[in-house]
Amino acid sequence: MHNPEEWRHKNSNMSNLAGFWGVLSLILFIYLKFFYAAGLINMSYLIIYLAIEVISVIFFGIRRKSPQEQK
Repeated sequence: MHNPEEWRHKNSNMSNLAGFWGVLSLILFIYLKFFYAAGLINMSYLIIYLAIEVISVIFFGIRRKSPQEQK
């Protein structure tokens, strides 16, 4: 662990991202469970949702620090 501050910042950002996806998933579940009366949803919507979630985690995890943050 070369830079504990960088690790703490990155872990904080990843936990915020996971919290965002958790809240969004909960909201979508409640909507689909109680307010969506059409029945089953298309599986392609689920696959697209999961792909967007995975891509955002990957890109958020490999993002570099901005030059202003480097000391």
